[in-house]
Amino acid sequence: MRTGLALATVALALTIGGSAVAATLVYHPGGNYSEMLHNNGSPTGTTIALLSKSGGQLVDLSGQGLLDPGGAGNGFAQVDGPFGWVTIDPEDPLAGFGKIGFTLNPQNKFDGHDLSNYTFRIDVNFLGGGTQTLNVIAPSFNKYDIWAEGDEVISSLTIYGLAGDYRGGHASGLTFEDIRQISFEPSAAAVPEPATWVMLLAGVLSVGLALRIGPANHRSVWADRSHR
Repeated sequence: MRTGLALATVALALTIGGSAVAATLVYHPGGNYSEMLHNNGSPTGTTIALLSKSGGQLVDLSGQGLLDPGGAGNGFAQVDGPFGWVTIDPEDPLAGFGKIGFTLNPQNKFDGHDLSNYTFRIDVNFLGGGTQTLNVIAPSFNKYDIWAEGDEVISSLTIYGLAGDYRGGHASGLTFEDIRQISFEPSAAAVPEPATWVMLLAGVLSVGLALRIGPANHRSVWADRSHR
């Protein structure tokens, strides 16, 4: 049902490059995820780093031209442009995204005319290799959400290729005014559950115990043979 609503909100075509990867979904469930990027970024530049709350994960945003983190404080980050493309990339390569959402504000005029019927692309890169390109048709802009399927981990994503219609024509090479309300769920594959840590620790202890007991048994066998 939710997937159906998603496709009603955003039409998209999927093109997969590189190794085979699970499909991702773009839709509009509303709300925010547990990790939210806040206005605590580095100074204006081509790359800025934002800290998530409550987990404190550093996420880099890189783009074309200067990016402005929108001031300091505890509020939701708004990264201002204009920029033709932007990449969202966690600084820890293993701390990828299971789900990520954001709101885009596109250029709204071209040559003095209002723009509509936007299109743009999102390259979704997966941990371990593989890239999926989402070709998005957006009659109106809103919040976009990308979910990795199965065991996939989204290692980074790049948003680019904005185009739109205006009265009497079509314009490409447009820019985004800002990206905001970025939130995400860390990937379960990238952040093991507590039970997984317990299992890993138990496995290490078992191997250590086996290595300790093994040589002792070996010595006792030779000792028995020497008395025969």
